[in-house]
Amino acid sequence: MATGNFYSKGGEYFVVEQSEHNHDNLFYFALDSIEDRLQELGYKMEKDERFHDRIFAYSGQAYSVSKDSKLVAIIWKRYGYYAHGNLDIITDDKLVEHLLEEPYGFYIERNEDGDEVLEMDEISVDKSHGEKIRKILRSVTTEVRKVATFSNGETTYEKVENKEMA
Repeated sequence: MATGNFYSKGGEYFVVEQSEHNHDNLFYFALDSIEDRLQELGYKMEKDERFHDRIFAYSGQAYSVSKDSKLVAIIWKRYGYYAHGNLDIITDDKLVEHLLEEPYGFYIERNEDGDEVLEMDEISVDKSHGEKIRKILRSVTTEVRKVATFSNGETTYEKVENKEMA
């Protein structure tokens, strides 16, 4: 490979593997399963057009995850550069950091008056939410980690073992 297959702003890679059976609907089963499991725990997951990734906007769709009317995570579905796809999650204390990071990161759309659409008191950084969401992601995806990136762009990943399943 001449470049890494996956991009993750959060540094975690939850891979949805491509097969002949899910080629056209790569994320359908994974996202449906994740949404069902989140609902069982009282979370709400929905497509959210407010959030963008300025650099990699072409490669994903944002989903907000909320509980008790507070945003607890953003999950991006991203197609791999060569094959498969990954779910990129931003949660916990990284959530606020990445939402406000400009000019290169994720950001919150502003209304015509220049005010943020999302107020800071509408965001939860409680780490227990991230732990629960990651556990669900691990149950329907393959978690990998980046082992190395070489000067020619080639990237090596390996499967993460011994993670507690949901």
